[in-house]
Amino acid sequence: MIGIFLLAIGLTFYTAIYLYNNFYLTITRSQDIILLTEKVSIDTINIKKFETVIRNIENKTNPAPYQNLKNIFR
Repeated sequence: MIGIFLLAIGLTFYTAIYLYNNFYLTITRSQDIILLTEKVSIDTINIKKFETVIRNIENKTNPAPYQNLKNIFR
């Protein structure tokens, strides 16, 4: 009798965890996604300008080759 009671409690607990993980969390995550999509910027990005800026930053941070440097002591 006690075994059946413990089994019923265990199954109820397992069912509650299953429903929480697979239904409740899914619903809350989908609501978060809906809220985030409303906050997403609708501005378009000019890819050519972006690539130009990135290229300029890379050129600015890369050191010059030693062959192109003048020897100031000559």
